[in-house]
Amino acid sequence: MNQEELSLNFINDINNNDFSKINRYFTKESSSYLISENKELSYSEMIDILTKLSKPLEIVRTLKSHVCIKYETKNLEHKVNLYFDIQNRRIKRLELEII
Repeated sequence: MNQEELSLNFINDINNNDFSKINRYFTKESSSYLISENKELSYSEMIDILTKLSKPLEIVRTLKSHVCIKYETKNLEHKVNLYFDIQNRRIKRLELEII
């Protein structure tokens, strides 16, 4: 599974409210960050934020670089940007921007 497939599967699991599968994308060293509040998140805080977002997250645009993959998404209430830094088939860092 490549980086794009892994990140798309992650977004699909969020859209399907299948949060029991979310932990398989992370390791103990993974981190998450909420850009909108300039704050590092614990795993439980990140899950809490993702569960509170109205579903589905519709992908508007995808941007790829050698550092990360960015998905610009929208839902009924917000624009949500997801930045994935993926290494060894796991999310090393996930950054969320809720606008």
